[in-house]
Amino acid sequence: MSGFHGVILTLVTFLPFAGAVLLLFFPRRHRDIRWFALIVSVMTFFASLILPVEFAYGRPGFQFEVNKQWIATPNIHYHMGVDGISLWLVVLTTFLTPLCVLISWKSIQEP
Repeated sequence: MSGFHGVILTLVTFLPFAGAVLLLFFPRRHRDIRWFALIVSVMTFFASLILPVEFAYGRPGFQFEVNKQWIATPNIHYHMGVDGISLWLVVLTTFLTPLCVLISWKSIQEP
Protein backbone atom coordinates (compact mmCIF):
# COMPACT_ATOMS: atom_id res chain seq x y z
CA MET A 1 0.00 0.00 0.00
CA SER A 2 3.06 2.28 0.17
CA GLY A 3 2.60 3.37 -3.46
CA PHE A 4 -0.86 4.62 -2.54
CA HIS A 5 0.52 6.81 0.26
CA GLY A 6 1.50 9.60 -2.11
CA VAL A 7 -1.88 9.65 -3.81
CA ILE A 8 -4.39 9.32 -0.98
CA LEU A 9 -4.33 12.96 0.16
CA THR A 10 -4.68 14.17 -3.42
CA LEU A 11 -7.59 11.78 -3.92
CA VAL A 12 -9.34 12.90 -0.73
CA THR A 13 -8.80 16.55 -1.66
CA PHE A 14 -9.79 16.51 -5.31
CA LEU A 15 -12.47 13.78 -5.46
CA PRO A 16 -15.18 16.26 -4.31
CA PHE A 17 -13.91 18.77 -6.87
CA ALA A 18 -14.12 16.16 -9.63
CA GLY A 19 -17.65 15.34 -8.50
CA ALA A 20 -18.61 19.02 -8.64
CA VAL A 21 -17.20 19.32 -12.17
CA LEU A 22 -19.15 16.24 -13.26
CA LEU A 23 -22.33 17.79 -11.80
CA LEU A 24 -21.99 20.61 -14.32
CA PHE A 25 -22.83 18.09 -17.04
CA PHE A 26 -25.74 16.43 -15.21
CA PRO A 27 -29.28 17.24 -16.27
CA ARG A 28 -30.98 19.54 -13.75
CA ARG A 29 -32.91 16.81 -11.96
CA HIS A 30 -32.66 17.47 -8.24
CA ARG A 31 -33.04 13.84 -7.23
CA ASP A 32 -30.06 12.74 -9.38
CA ILE A 33 -27.90 15.63 -8.19
CA ARG A 34 -28.62 14.82 -4.55
CA TRP A 35 -27.77 11.16 -4.98
CA PHE A 36 -24.59 11.92 -6.91
CA ALA A 37 -23.44 14.40 -4.24
CA LEU A 38 -24.11 11.80 -1.55
CA ILE A 39 -22.24 9.07 -3.43
CA VAL A 40 -19.19 11.27 -4.03
CA SER A 41 -19.08 12.41 -0.40
CA VAL A 42 -19.35 8.84 0.89
CA MET A 43 -16.60 7.72 -1.51
CA THR A 44 -14.40 10.52 -0.18
CA PHE A 45 -15.10 9.43 3.40
CA PHE A 46 -14.17 5.83 2.65
CA ALA A 47 -10.98 6.97 0.90
CA SER A 48 -10.05 9.01 3.98
CA LEU A 49 -10.41 5.93 6.20
CA ILE A 50 -7.15 4.66 4.70
CA LEU A 51 -5.32 7.45 6.53
CA PRO A 52 -5.78 6.23 10.14
CA VAL A 53 -5.32 2.59 9.11
CA GLU A 54 -1.98 3.19 7.36
CA PHE A 55 -0.71 5.97 9.67
CA ALA A 56 2.49 5.14 11.60
CA TYR A 57 1.57 6.57 15.01
CA GLY A 58 5.07 6.36 16.49
CA ARG A 59 6.74 8.34 13.71
CA PRO A 60 6.98 12.13 14.08
CA GLY A 61 6.43 14.63 11.27
CA PHE A 62 4.25 14.56 8.19
CA GLN A 63 3.09 11.33 6.61
CA PHE A 64 1.39 10.62 3.28
CA GLU A 65 3.48 13.54 2.10
CA VAL A 66 3.40 14.79 -1.48
CA ASN A 67 5.92 17.41 -2.57
CA LYS A 68 6.05 18.01 -6.32
CA GLN A 69 7.37 21.04 -8.12
CA TRP A 70 4.48 22.72 -9.87
CA ILE A 71 5.93 25.89 -11.38
CA ALA A 72 9.70 26.27 -11.81
CA THR A 73 9.88 30.07 -11.72
CA PRO A 74 8.89 31.17 -9.14
CA ASN A 75 9.61 28.06 -7.11
CA ILE A 76 6.04 26.84 -6.40
CA HIS A 77 5.37 23.33 -5.09
CA TYR A 78 2.29 21.19 -4.59
CA HIS A 79 2.98 20.07 -1.02
CA MET A 80 0.58 18.16 1.22
CA GLY A 81 0.97 15.98 4.30
CA VAL A 82 -0.81 15.07 7.51
CA ASP A 83 0.38 14.77 11.07
CA GLY A 84 -1.35 13.12 14.03
CA ILE A 85 -3.82 15.95 14.59
CA SER A 86 -4.65 16.90 11.01
CA LEU A 87 -5.20 13.21 10.21
CA TRP A 88 -8.28 13.15 12.44
CA LEU A 89 -9.46 16.54 11.16
CA VAL A 90 -9.44 15.18 7.61
CA VAL A 91 -11.41 12.11 8.70
CA LEU A 92 -13.86 14.30 10.67
CA THR A 93 -14.42 16.59 7.69
CA THR A 94 -15.04 13.72 5.30
CA PHE A 95 -17.39 12.12 7.86
CA LEU A 96 -19.43 15.28 8.30
CA THR A 97 -19.79 16.00 4.58
CA PRO A 98 -22.23 13.13 3.79
CA LEU A 99 -24.19 14.08 6.91
CA CYS A 100 -24.45 17.66 5.66
CA VAL A 101 -25.63 16.42 2.27
CA LEU A 102 -28.31 14.32 3.96
CA ILE A 103 -29.39 17.12 6.30
CA SER A 104 -29.83 19.52 3.39
CA TRP A 105 -31.57 16.86 1.28
CA LYS A 106 -34.93 18.66 1.10
CA SER A 107 -34.06 22.11 2.38
CA ILE A 108 -33.07 23.58 -0.98
CA GLN A 109 -36.05 23.92 -3.28
CA GLU A 110 -36.39 25.18 -6.82
CA PRO A 111 -36.16 28.99 -7.17
